[in-house]
Amino acid sequence: MTRLSLFRFGAAFGLTLGTGFLVAGCLAWLTGVGVPFVDTVASLFRGYGARPFAALIGGVWGCAAGFPLGAFLAWVYNRVPS
Repeated sequence: MTRLSLFRFGAAFGLTLGTGFLVAGCLAWLTGVGVPFVDTVASLFRGYGARPFAALIGGVWGCAAGFPLGAFLAWVYNRVPS
């Protein structure tokens, strides 16, 4: 079984989540699509919203929250016997 790097998987997960939050915030701002999702996530992450700078803040939050979550998921994957 291939072992996952905690740092690399955490970084990839964090960047993916951060990019997703950024895209969702910009999409909600420009088109109105996904506003309920952005509002729900904004209730968890202070400063996030459907505005350009708020979407950028959401991207930073996504990276910050996604890294430890991804590292934890990689750790669990490495601990599960094959």
